[in-house]
Amino acid sequence: MKLLSIIGLLLFSVILKGQGDKMYTSLADSTLNYEEITQLDLSNQKLTALPVELFKCINLKKLNLQNNNLIELPEAFGLLTKLSYLNLDNNSLESLPKEFKHLTELKELYLNQAIKANSMNSIFGIFPKNAKLERLELSNNKITSIPGNIKSLKALKFLNLSKNLLINFPKSISKIPVLHFLDLSYNPQLDFSSSFLILGEIKTLNSIDISNNKLTSIPKEVMDVRYMASLNISNNEITDLPDRMTQMIRLKTLDASNNLIETISSAFSLLEGLQHWNMNNNKLKNLPAGIGEMLELISLEVKSNKLTDLPESLKSLTDLEKLDLGNNKFTKIGFDIGVFKSLKYLNLGGNKLTDLEAKELKSLKNLEYLNLSDSPELKWDSLTTPIFGLSSLETLKIAHNGLKEIPEEITKCNLLKEVDFSGNEGIVSGDQFWKFMAQLPSLTKLNLSEIALEVLPDNIKECKKLEYLNLDKNNIENISESIGNLENLKCLSLNETKLKTIPESTSLLKNLETLSLINCSSIDISTLLNSIKNTKMKELNLSDGKIENFPEEIPRILAKQITLSGNTIKKSEIKRLKKELPDSEIIFE
Repeated sequence: MKLLSIIGLLLFSVILKGQGDKMYTSLADSTLNYEEITQLDLSNQKLTALPVELFKCINLKKLNLQNNNLIELPEAFGLLTKLSYLNLDNNSLESLPKEFKHLTELKELYLNQAIKANSMNSIFGIFPKNAKLERLELSNNKITSIPGNIKSLKALKFLNLSKNLLINFPKSISKIPVLHFLDLSYNPQLDFSSSFLILGEIKTLNSIDISNNKLTSIPKEVMDVRYMASLNISNNEITDLPDRMTQMIRLKTLDASNNLIETISSAFSLLEGLQHWNMNNNKLKNLPAGIGEMLELISLEVKSNKLTDLPESLKSLTDLEKLDLGNNKFTKIGFDIGVFKSLKYLNLGGNKLTDLEAKELKSLKNLEYLNLSDSPELKWDSLTTPIFGLSSLETLKIAHNGLKEIPEEITKCNLLKEVDFSGNEGIVSGDQFWKFMAQLPSLTKLNLSEIALEVLPDNIKECKKLEYLNLDKNNIENISESIGNLENLKCLSLNETKLKTIPESTSLLKNLETLSLINCSSIDISTLLNSIKNTKMKELNLSDGKIENFPEEIPRILAKQITLSGNTIKKSEIKRLKKELPDSEIIFE
């Protein structure tokens, strides 16, 4: 009996724990035991005031109130003394009540685009006794300065001040003993030199984001932060990475993408501990000759630059897992790419390569992502077989390569989820192509744009797991009714085709989210709307389709958003459409 009683008590405690862990989204049920509720999500409910039942939830630990219309919080908020997580993002609060000082268990507080800037003093003054607040987010609040009492946040590790109007920092911020991450992105008025003289004194500060600030150079005071492990300087107007950066010997991650960088210091290879380096979308003509000495590099991204060749020392980085060299200007790699045996991600697309050999690809056994698009000069007759022998491959992009067929070996790629065959005219001729596609058990994304396709055949129905199908810029006039068998399809793109309508079976696509028919000038709008009536979707895009009028009786369309930009529709017709489809957002410019 004793054993049964113990088992009973254990089962009862498990049930109670399950109830406590449940995420509630309403307090309207009068039968609720409010004291058992520990997690509550009241986001996106257009609340202007909080329900009184909320303050009966005295054991509440997690509360989400984001995306409402709250202007103030009542004094009773101080009763929620066990709160550890509070999200108030996207509200219009004047300030926080002084009773917030009782929330001594609070670890995470989100106030992004939520509170007036002139209430900053009161916000930081509320928490002097809080020894647990670790994360504070204050993005997009038009804050111009941070009060000196920020030093009271002794446990603060993560501080987000992005998208504000900051000018400088108080010296007291250097007294925060454990601050690790600071986000200062989108603060173009900030005096970075004087601010980082202060911030540099925080010995725990190892991750900084100063992206999107219109910086033309990296402030030397930023480079003097000795304990920096991660630096984001992306989306600025920086032109070079200077010698001074080489003193940042603890740097593990550097994101310098989307700048105007033309040169990198030849001494940059002294940053031997760098592991993740992103230089995408700059103006680089070469990489440092000594890059091969940066032996800890795991990820190197140099997409969309002006590289005309690659340093031979690059082949020494045998621990690389990600190498993105897409959209540059080199035609030869210059060494055996098979040395990168740890590679999982390889992008060489957009370089018009001429020298890649089959034996080199065979060594890349761990490769999950491969892009070799825009290299028609490669010996594709010998390359396709080793490519489809890469058993770990999940994404393959071989667009615009003049391929006319694919070998049966592709059916061995059991993990292949996404394939891009766009621009390979004639690749789908015959039934063999679709037979092979149907045998790929994981295939969910297929890009067949610009392949001179005239008919979408009936055997498309065999690709039952497809979620995304791109047929843009083809000569398709009609689609087989079998499209309705693609029950998992989420996105169907038929932009710039000769399509006249789509089959009624489209209404069977219960998971369809997006139907894109941009610049389909031959489409019969009346027939189209009848074909998709009662089909729930997020977006129907009919832009640039030469649509002038809608049928006299507009069918019941369940799209949340209908885009009609670029058409010559009268305002009266748009007005009528909005009246007939009140639940749809009509976008027309």
